[in-house]
Amino acid sequence: MLTNPNTLGIFDNKIAEISEIIHETGGLMYYDGANLNAIMGKCRPGDMGFDVVHLNLHKTFSTPHGGGGPGSGPVGVKSHLIEFLPVPTIEKSNGVYSLNYDKPKSIGKIHGYYGNIGVLLKAYAYVLTLGGTGLKEASELSVLNSKLYCPEAEEYSWLKLTIRT
Repeated sequence: MLTNPNTLGIFDNKIAEISEIIHETGGLMYYDGANLNAIMGKCRPGDMGFDVVHLNLHKTFSTPHGGGGPGSGPVGVKSHLIEFLPVPTIEKSNGVYSLNYDKPKSIGKIHGYYGNIGVLLKAYAYVLTLGGTGLKEASELSVLNSKLYCPEAEEYSWLKLTIRT
C-alpha cells in the first residue's frame, strides 16, 4: 500500500518502476487515496501501476472523518480483480441498475456494504459543485499550499525537503 504523493507531499516519479518490480514478483499495488488532492486531473493511479485504489473522501472531497465521521469511500480495482470484489456489485443491464449477489469468486459480503450515505452524498455534492475544472484547480491549490509551507518547515533541522518545480 502506497500513497503518491507521500505523506510529506512528495511525488515519487519512480512509481512506475516500483510497480513493475512488485508486479514481477506477483504482488499487487494498493493505492491509498489519502493524498488524492494533489493529483486530481493530473494523473491516474491506475496509470502509475496501481491495481486497487481506495478513495478517502474525508481528505479529498470535503467530508467528515474521525470525530465527525465515520469516514467512507469507494474502492476501485483493475479489470483482472473485478471477480473478487465483495457482493453485491451494482450492475447495469438494459438501462436498469441491479444488485448482483451471484459472484462465485467474490470475497463475499462485507459489513456495512451500503456505507455511510451522508458522507457519500456530501462528497458527490462537492464534486458536482466544483466540476472537473474546479477539482483540477483544487488539486493545483493543494500543491501550491504545500510548496508555500515547505520553507517554514525547513527551520526544523531534522526535516529536509526538496521541492522541484
